[in-house]
Amino acid sequence: ITSTSETAFTSSYTIAANTLSVGDMVRIKLWGTYGGTVLPTIRGKLKFGSTIVLDTGDISGLVSGSNLGWWTEAEAIVTALGAAGTIEAQGYAEFSTAATTGLSVNLVNTAAITIDTTAAQVVTVTIDWGATGTAQTITLRELAVEVLKPQAAANAMVVGNAVTSGTVGSVLFVGTGGLLAQ
Repeated sequence: ITSTSETAFTSSYTIAANTLSVGDMVRIKLWGTYGGTVLPTIRGKLKFGSTIVLDTGDISGLVSGSNLGWWTEAEAIVTALGAAGTIEAQGYAEFSTAATTGLSVNLVNTAAITIDTTAAQVVTVTIDWGATGTAQTITLRELAVEVLKPQAAANAMVVGNAVTSGTVGSVLFVGTGGLLAQ
């Protein structure tokens, strides 16, 4: 993507309608390369359908070069179902700026995000270069989306406490599939 207007990567993933349950975790991982001679700001958005789930905001400080690496990881936990279902989402992005350094960005939400779990949700990522630089480009090389289901408590072991709305909540479990669940 080289555009100065919001443009989606061609890779996407569709979460089928009515397949999410409370407690499910949607884990999204992306890897790619970027480069250019003079790089403006860049902004990335993770979307479920047209709903923005995570937003990097404008990122500055990218370095000139070619085939520099970047990656992003995001997790969304389903907290309510229905046409006004909700998720809690957080994430992290990193852009290589040299052989051993990177520019890190926390992708933070301060409230639940409303999504319609009764409709199919297409997971997409958009990019917007803030201005025209010199040969700026970003490429998505891999997109991985996992929908992890909670394991039954009978097959689990206690690993810690969940924090919900700033207070200690219920106990987390790790099931045979390695998923954290309430």
